[in-house]
Amino acid sequence: MFSVSAMLYIFNPVWATLLALICLTCLALWLPRTGLWARYRYWVLATLVALYAIDTAVALPRILFSYSLSNQPVVAQKIPLPRQLVLVDIPCSAKCHEMLISGAVDEVIFVGASGLRREERVHPVRYRVGWSIPGACPYERQKVTDYQSDLLKTGYCPLVEPADLPSQGIFLIREATIVVASERARAFTPTYLVKRPPGPVIQFAGIEVQARNAAGVTVLASTYEYKAPGLLGLPPMIGCWERPDNVIWIMPPGDTGCGFWRWFTWGGDEKTRASSSKWFFDDVFGPPDRPYAPPKRPDLPPPTPAQALEILSSASVEYYLPGLREALLASANTDQALADLVVKLARRESLEGSLLALLANNRPGALVGISKRLNPVPIAFVNSGVVLDAMEKDSRVRDELADTLFLALAADWGRKSPNVGRFLKLMEGSHPGWLCARLDRLSGPDGILAARKSRAMKNFRELVPPFIPLIVEKTAQSCPDQTAGLMREFPP
Repeated sequence: MFSVSAMLYIFNPVWATLLALICLTCLALWLPRTGLWARYRYWVLATLVALYAIDTAVALPRILFSYSLSNQPVVAQKIPLPRQLVLVDIPCSAKCHEMLISGAVDEVIFVGASGLRREERVHPVRYRVGWSIPGACPYERQKVTDYQSDLLKTGYCPLVEPADLPSQGIFLIREATIVVASERARAFTPTYLVKRPPGPVIQFAGIEVQARNAAGVTVLASTYEYKAPGLLGLPPMIGCWERPDNVIWIMPPGDTGCGFWRWFTWGGDEKTRASSSKWFFDDVFGPPDRPYAPPKRPDLPPPTPAQALEILSSASVEYYLPGLREALLASANTDQALADLVVKLARRESLEGSLLALLANNRPGALVGISKRLNPVPIAFVNSGVVLDAMEKDSRVRDELADTLFLALAADWGRKSPNVGRFLKLMEGSHPGWLCARLDRLSGPDGILAARKSRAMKNFRELVPPFIPLIVEKTAQSCPDQTAGLMREFPP
């Protein structure tokens, strides 16, 4: 049995239709000679018209549905913000959590969907306001904020607990389906949405804000996105194709499979607001019609030195280091523990410049021999500028971190970063011949170039790393033989 992909080559719409037209032309030239055309031509034409009319009648509900959809959100009624919101497959965005923090909303019930077709619902959970030491929010609680850094930096850490899905209240619902290109269009029946697409669909997404009560469901606002098979083309193309590709041998885009090609019909929100939940918080809900106040924030103890290490080892250093500075530098954290933190972050992905600079200025003992522990080298070197600022101000810091930054040439310092040039200029200006003494560290299977190729730049084709011309410029006269040997490793 042929797969659709194999039949795409055999029954290509271009040459399959061309072959059919040739056959029909030959038939049209032959039939008049037999007298059959004169006798049955009206029956043949009437049959073709009837078949096309039946096919059009079948497609008409889909076409009318597509034209009935507005190309922007429709707000039928604006209401005061309720105490409880029920979100069905709509994440609680930053605006949603800000409503909880302000006290305008007491709780949010969320139920999501799993799987591509979004047919299986996970168990509902309840979100309430909660707090923790900034950066110490457990993963299960911070992920419901979609990792909103501005909220998490304040110590916001929402409480998450199992809940029952209520039958009444204000519901914000999103349901969607999409048919992949290897499958035919199929019917879709939403579980919660009031508006339902007729017949098979290729893509459908809808958002409705509903007021549910014992009397029924009232749609307060809605937006939809819709795509489905439409009319049979005239003249009809035959063959096999996939969707939505539109290249030379799969054209035009139509319903997957083999047969007569159909036009697409589509309608609804062209700006895909049916995939976004931001618009209705501003357009549908007004201020609460009741007094409210922010929930009281508990007095949390300051982080301990051990907590500072734990937070920075698993969270963003850039976000949380300023608030954890004193706890991190406390004497309870040994130099070994601080060095382990630098190495752990570098092995995970990034050499953190802000952390290096802080330790170099305040706990230099933690960085003794750190370059020998950076194996494998980090993929990226972030905030390198603050390290160079410290090296330019203090010769002790400069000499302590020089080998570490030279090894970090294997990492990505950021596109068009001037800091590599600053570093090389600083070292060659303060220690003439310093670069020549280290050229042998660039080459070989264990050298910086090999590490860069296997780690930081493994997904890029880089003929010559951008720092090589900067090095050659400074070493060509001081050590020409070594420089020439280095250049022979690269294309002319």
